[in-house]
Amino acid sequence: MSSPAEAAAQSLMLIDLADDQPGLTGLPALIKVTHSRAVEIHASSSGNAVRIDAAVIAETWRASPDLLLFNMEGVEGTVGGDVPGNGANGTTGKSFLLKSLVKDSRQHLDTLQTFIKSRLDRTYYAAIMGNFVDFQDKVVMDVGAGSGILSLFAAQAGARMVYAVEASDMAGYCRRLAGANPGVGDKIKVLHSKIEDLNLHGEKVDILISEPMGTLLVNERMLETYVYARDHFLKPNGRMFPQSGRIYCAAFTDDALFSELAHKATFWQQKNFFGVDLSTLHAPALEGYFSQVVVDAVDPRCLVCQPVSHQIDFCTVTEEELHDITLRLQFPAGSAGNIHGLACWFDVDFQGSADTRQLSTAPGSPVTHWFQLRCVMTQPLTVFPGAEVFGTLKLVAHARQSYDIYATLGVKSINPHAANQQVTGKFDLKEPYYRQLIGSWWQTPSSQSAEGPSSELPGCM
Repeated sequence: MSSPAEAAAQSLMLIDLADDQPGLTGLPALIKVTHSRAVEIHASSSGNAVRIDAAVIAETWRASPDLLLFNMEGVEGTVGGDVPGNGANGTTGKSFLLKSLVKDSRQHLDTLQTFIKSRLDRTYYAAIMGNFVDFQDKVVMDVGAGSGILSLFAAQAGARMVYAVEASDMAGYCRRLAGANPGVGDKIKVLHSKIEDLNLHGEKVDILISEPMGTLLVNERMLETYVYARDHFLKPNGRMFPQSGRIYCAAFTDDALFSELAHKATFWQQKNFFGVDLSTLHAPALEGYFSQVVVDAVDPRCLVCQPVSHQIDFCTVTEEELHDITLRLQFPAGSAGNIHGLACWFDVDFQGSADTRQLSTAPGSPVTHWFQLRCVMTQPLTVFPGAEVFGTLKLVAHARQSYDIYATLGVKSINPHAANQQVTGKFDLKEPYYRQLIGSWWQTPSSQSAEGPSSELPGCM
């Protein structure tokens, strides 16, 4: 049994904020997140607070408010009454609205990424500096350079010239960062351009570096841009960092997750909601919730088989081959129970002439901002010991810079005259449900690393 202190720690999280937030009289503040799904902003001087209904909280934390990450820029407006303070009438006359907590599904992760992206950067740094002989006096292109961190790493490793190609307005920050690091930054030429619009007048580079990975490796379809850069700007036998990647999938069981998704649609079962019958929308609501891929930290113990993988060699793959990817799995069930869907993750390899590094997002590995991904079927697959289970995971690229996922799980019937039991699902990788931004895998022993194999995972059935 947990102690009262441990129970309290599980029910709320306190996050220190900057001490200069507007409306908080320049005093340190705390955001309290509780399972009552309310938020309080506390001014340290008086302990007074304004309560903000959890409706402003993104779907990410409605199910599991383990961690709430707020961008406190834009704390303004009026919500729920004034905050008592030092005014003549005993109030400050101001209340506050968190208006820009989440702008889109990626901004949920901004603050979290700031912390854990350092692991990613360390892997890149180790891969580049561990192969500095490959970079000495070479011309490098950083595809999708962002802030230019990887460009600076390449310059530190001895590159003669680094083309930092960035299509967004981040190019300005990349230029600024390079200018703030003399000695290495002066080797970087920032090109504010899409890679497809870039013209180097026939010049080719020796090395491509990039962070082209999205959720499940392929989301956002940045790999195609990386491949385009390879075909148009990389010298024959030039190097790519990373050089290859693998997508993994394995069947999993998780009654709690299945029940959670099913429960989200119960609102639409009401037949008398202020005189309105909502039940006709229950089925489409349920379908909508189950069509979202679930992004969270997966406990390896919920996996019921060894994973299968699909390898992608970035040096040879074509753009067309990235448009349609299929993984197939087949395994005997170890025990009776329900299989709820397919869990997925990826890793990438950095192979130089002197050193090889791997970045893994496997369950049980140190957490990354990609976490793992699960496709949960609307109906579980019930299996018995020794049953032959089969399944497929098919990724089909679509025009919204992502993929539709088609998942199938089945079990062969023991009756030769009966049809096999089978469940299917369609999911949109573009619209994930960020279920859990922190969990047991956040507290990873410092001795572990995000580098390592992805295949040694236990089953639990």
